[in-house]
Amino acid sequence: LEQMETWEGLKLVDKAILAAGPFRGTMSLLRNTFNGIPIGTNLTLQSPLFFSTAPSTYYLLPPKEQMLALDEKLQPLSLDLHRPEFWREKQLGLFQPRFEFSKSVQAAAFDFLKTHLERSQRLHELMLSPAINEAPKKPLLSISGHGRATMERGIRHEETFLYYPRHIKKYRSDVSSRVTFVDGDGTLSAETQVLPQAFLTLNPQVISLKQEHLERVQSAASQKLIAEFLLAPRS
Repeated sequence: LEQMETWEGLKLVDKAILAAGPFRGTMSLLRNTFNGIPIGTNLTLQSPLFFSTAPSTYYLLPPKEQMLALDEKLQPLSLDLHRPEFWREKQLGLFQPRFEFSKSVQAAAFDFLKTHLERSQRLHELMLSPAINEAPKKPLLSISGHGRATMERGIRHEETFLYYPRHIKKYRSDVSSRVTFVDGDGTLSAETQVLPQAFLTLNPQVISLKQEHLERVQSAASQKLIAEFLLAPRS
């Protein structure tokens, strides 16, 4: 059955704001399945296992055609991250030897991965497909970020990928970390924040700020923009 947007939900929306949206995913989630994100001295709250078991990790990975990294010779490397067999073969995510899972747990992990990878790719297909039906006009504000060096392309190193400048300096001191930088907000690339074509039919107000990722909703300048948009009378 072919799926298409209906815009029915817009009937319940007065105004909408999209701030720092990862419409085309981000490779930082793959990085987090290797390294996690330490919260102060707490190394388990957002550990590699946490990110490997979070369904959102797979929904926020890029679509097939954008899954790029660099190999050891710094040549573009296509990753079949949409295939659970690839994760198992390359010992990525839940299949990292450090987790020491039993065969039954690995089988369950494979089923988990298969389900969410299939759903995530379907989400990308629907999100990035052109609009078929005309959308009712509703005020839409899109705030994206630029001007910050953003690590998006990791360098393959043995059985993992180097995404942090400090790791590149440690393991590949011959390579400038700038090789892997793209423009963005420090977390999301500028490219992934571009509104999908279907959203453009809503005639959105698009603003790009030179800010870090979390500043998009936390900074005084961003909050002023958001408040003015929400409080402005509808034309």
